[in-house]
Amino acid sequence: MLANIPNIDGSTSANRSPLGERPNGGVADEGSLALPVRRIGLEQEFFLVDRSGALRDLADPFLQRCREVAKAQGIDPRCFKAECVKSLVEITTPPSSGVGDLASNYLGNLHLALRLASELGLALYPLGTFPLPISPALRDDLGYRVKASIIGYRRFSHAGKCAGAHLHLELPAGTVWPDVKAALDAPIAAQRELLGLYNLATALDPALVRSPAPAPSTKEEQMGSPQGRSATGVSSVSTVSTQTCRRLAA
Repeated sequence: MLANIPNIDGSTSANRSPLGERPNGGVADEGSLALPVRRIGLEQEFFLVDRSGALRDLADPFLQRCREVAKAQGIDPRCFKAECVKSLVEITTPPSSGVGDLASNYLGNLHLALRLASELGLALYPLGTFPLPISPALRDDLGYRVKASIIGYRRFSHAGKCAGAHLHLELPAGTVWPDVKAALDAPIAAQRELLGLYNLATALDPALVRSPAPAPSTKEEQMGSPQGRSATGVSSVSTVSTQTCRRLAA
């Protein structure tokens, strides 16, 4: 996480106490005009290419360098992540208190990644699908092997051919259970906020889907509807609980 992030929202600072100190998990009381402050996060995946535009399986040394420099600069090194193939990387933000905070965190992390990629003779290709035929090899990771065994290696290999953008919206504490998406005993105010955030996510989804995706196919193979998202989930909006954000911020 960026060190000493300034409070850019001023008037909402009263709501920005630690989550454990917020009554009712930060949910406004029934009838109250106060609006709780929810955090947001962004992830974006990039193809790693050399200066000729060819894919390079150099994610590991690139990410190691990013994490070293990030740690030295007070940035959370976990914001630079590996993906299922070594030609994909993911740049993320910590849980952020507003759009301005999110933009500052994202652009700072992206600038660091672009600068270090350039030093290594690499570049980050930001679009959803790579325009040339590729056959990336999946990492030898248990989680990826399980997914491939469930849906089939050929289908799961599409994950290594798509770069996505993912927006995360924070939910009130107690809104979700680990084994069920929505907690049935959540306070009414929390349920209403969950519905509002769901509607917001639904409204944002088309724009987010279109932002990184040039086409829903690779190598002339259809991967999704031309009118909608890729079948492999090129872009998405999701919601996470305050407990999850607390773990991410720790």
